[in-house]
Amino acid sequence: MSSATIDMRVDYLRPGKGAAFKCLSRVIRAGSRIVVAKIDLYNDTEVRIATGTATYLIG
Repeated sequence: MSSATIDMRVDYLRPGKGAAFKCLSRVIRAGSRIVVAKIDLYNDTEVRIATGTATYLIG
């Protein structure tokens, strides 16, 4: 299966400092050809340092 990025936006909320990072993602909508996902990035103290939305064309 192939995919292409239609749109991607990242909002940097804080500096990316820390020993380890955790990324949580979830699919907001999955159609037959378009998928939209939200992403949150946390540092090692569980502070959100970035958030993003991405739209993909799949098929």
